[in-house]
Amino acid sequence: MNEEPTLLECVDRLNRMCLFPERFPQLTAEQAEQLRDAIEIIDRAIEDVSDILWDRPEQNIAPPGMKLGG
Repeated sequence: MNEEPTLLECVDRLNRMCLFPERFPQLTAEQAEQLRDAIEIIDRAIEDVSDILWDRPEQNIAPPGMKLGG
């Protein structure tokens, strides 16, 4: 059964390719540069998600539950 890799698996492989290019001799210099660019974009997106979800209390969704009083 050939399942497509998950996003996390793809990002993990991309990180390994950027950190250890000698393990992937099939990559051209241009491909390696494109991979570095892609990982920078992914890193910025992760920072944006972190900022939106955790660094801005006004953006956080209140936990579900009943409100008392009112």
